[in-house]
Amino acid sequence: MVCLDGVGIVMIDAHTHFNLEVDDPTNEYIKTLHEAGIDEAVLILNSPEEMEIFWENEDKLMAQLKSIHIVFLFDVKHRTFFDKSARMAEKKKLEYSIKLHPRLTNITKNDFDAIAKYIGEYSFRNIVIDSFLYGSNLESFCYIDLAIFMARKYPEHNVVMAHLGGIKVLETMLCTREVKNIFYDCAFSINYLKGTSIWMDLKHCIVHSGNRVMFGSDMPSFHPKEAEKILKYLLDEQKLDLFECLFEKNAREIYFN
Repeated sequence: MVCLDGVGIVMIDAHTHFNLEVDDPTNEYIKTLHEAGIDEAVLILNSPEEMEIFWENEDKLMAQLKSIHIVFLFDVKHRTFFDKSARMAEKKKLEYSIKLHPRLTNITKNDFDAIAKYIGEYSFRNIVIDSFLYGSNLESFCYIDLAIFMARKYPEHNVVMAHLGGIKVLETMLCTREVKNIFYDCAFSINYLKGTSIWMDLKHCIVHSGNRVMFGSDMPSFHPKEAEKILKYLLDEQKLDLFECLFEKNAREIYFN
């Protein structure tokens, strides 16, 4: 538990990764979260290598951290490594979510129906969609359409738009706010876009949709303490009730309850 302006909150980092640049990603991961006062996290695995690291160190991770929710990348064109991890998680009775990453897996609108069909074969909890616009592959800039499509296709599940839309945060929020099973994490964007014209849009969307936004660091891109500091700075150290929603309540309801 950490203290945010006098309020005790069990912080949850809703967007983390292994650091593949170090010799021991598992111990580095555990150490970083402990340094930040975080013992519950959402661990996103975007490659076969990351999934292998998780399964080789599952017992250590579960012993050192209070709760971990795992998210496996789904690539409709190369499903083998996802299927292996999803089936293993189901066998071990571990809850997991599905990650859709338009840029990494080159998703276009032509893939939506096939993705929806195949993921229906699995017992997943949420669908996490990367929503940070980057690169020159314009056909893959479809994360808003993809989120709305999946939220309507799977109304009994939550869809989490990772990175809160990046440079299109305002458009993301206004296009998806009426879809009640769409939520957001603000990882990476709150740090990376500091000082840009997007800064006020981020603040507006977080304040006015605070019951649907989750804190995330996107570690190792940013240390959780650094991300916590910048989010509090963005919000001008105000709204303690909003802090509770952002740092714990929303993520607990979406990933852990």
